[in-house]
Amino acid sequence: MIKRQHVVPEFFDEAEAMRGGLDASFGNPYEQNIRWQYFCDPGMYTYLRATPKEVFTRTVLDRFLRRLRDWCVGNLGLVPMNVP
Repeated sequence: MIKRQHVVPEFFDEAEAMRGGLDASFGNPYEQNIRWQYFCDPGMYTYLRATPKEVFTRTVLDRFLRRLRDWCVGNLGLVPMNVP
């Protein structure tokens, strides 16, 4: 069986700050300014998604993306081309 995930404990030093920002974004559902994208395939799945810049502060997102890029280059030999 092919393993399609890889977990790196302690990947991002500012993970708690990022989680705090996420919690703050969802703190009051009546005051959200997030543009949600709705996806539905009846009988299969239904979900909402948003771009990271809609949810996280720019500073913590930039640091996370820099960490992700450095990890990808150092461990996979790949450079991410787009924002996740």
